[in-house]
Amino acid sequence: MSLKPETGKAPSEEGADPDKLRCRPGIAYNTDESVRYISGPKKGKQISGNQKFIDAQRGLREHMYALGYPVELDVSERHNESLNLDRYVEQQDRERDLANREDEVERKHSSVQRDVDAAAKDRKQAAEELERAQQAREEAQRVQENAEQQAREVAERVLKEAREKAEQDAEKIRDDAQKDAEQELGLAEARAEELLDRAKEVESAAEAKLKRVEQEAEQLRSEAREKAEQEAEQIRSDARKEAEQTLGLAEAQADELLDLAEEFGSEEHDEATRDAAVTREEAEQEAKIIIEEATQSLQEISHVDQDFLRVEIDSNPEMKQRYREIVIDRTQEESAAVLRRALERIAKRRQQEQQRDHDGDKESPDGGKP
Repeated sequence: MSLKPETGKAPSEEGADPDKLRCRPGIAYNTDESVRYISGPKKGKQISGNQKFIDAQRGLREHMYALGYPVELDVSERHNESLNLDRYVEQQDRERDLANREDEVERKHSSVQRDVDAAAKDRKQAAEELERAQQAREEAQRVQENAEQQAREVAERVLKEAREKAEQDAEKIRDDAQKDAEQELGLAEARAEELLDRAKEVESAAEAKLKRVEQEAEQLRSEAREKAEQEAEQIRSDARKEAEQTLGLAEAQADELLDLAEEFGSEEHDEATRDAAVTREEAEQEAKIIIEEATQSLQEISHVDQDFLRVEIDSNPEMKQRYREIVIDRTQEESAAVLRRALERIAKRRQQEQQRDHDGDKESPDGGKP
């Protein structure tokens, strides 16, 4: 339905004054003769102001809805309702609460504004104090620079005086140290001479003691050598006696073999002569071996005794008695060993001769030789 005024004149408008002034808000929102329905069952009738408002609101809702606003296109069901007492009281209470809240917000806003003003004032005072502090710091820096300059000058002066004083003290200390060193050097030289004299005395005493030890060692070596020579002579004598006995037995056996050979003929005589010669030669060789072993044992005893004397007696004179006992025991042991070996050789030799005699008896005519 269009709200535009009809272009043609209505029948009731015939004879109206065309120069009459019209109020545009009245034409738009109130009943006016120029605004009528142009179609429908109410065609030609004037449009009321209420209907104009309804049509204007509908057009506004459609326009806002088309733009995307959350607007209801239809009219609310409660548009014709009126406020009863309860709803009116509730609405008044809400309005009072809203007013109270607005007052509270206003008070808070005033308080916040006062705080903001106080903070601004504090910031201003802080800026002023900062500026004063900056000025004081600059002044303190200038004072500090002056103080440092004065301190450097004082320190340089004190350092110079201290260096001069230290050089004087050092020179004095060097002089005192040189004097003390000369005194200590004199004392050290005197002490060194004294120690040198003592060392010479100790060396002389040591040489005398060494000579005494060498004399005692030489005496012990002489005694040991004489004892060893006596023991060796005794061993050689015993060995010579045993060898002579062995040689005598061998000659007796050889004579027996010669006698037997004369009895049994020339062939047996030659064989007996050869056996006797072999027996005599073996006996002489046996005696020679016994004498050589005895001599070698005595030489070993002599070498061992000399080593013992050089290691023990020369370094410790208290070992003299021990050396004598060891020499006696070793000489007796070696003598017994040489004698034992000689007796073993003689016994072995006799056993061989007895076996040879036994074999010869078996081969003789009386023994049943074919």
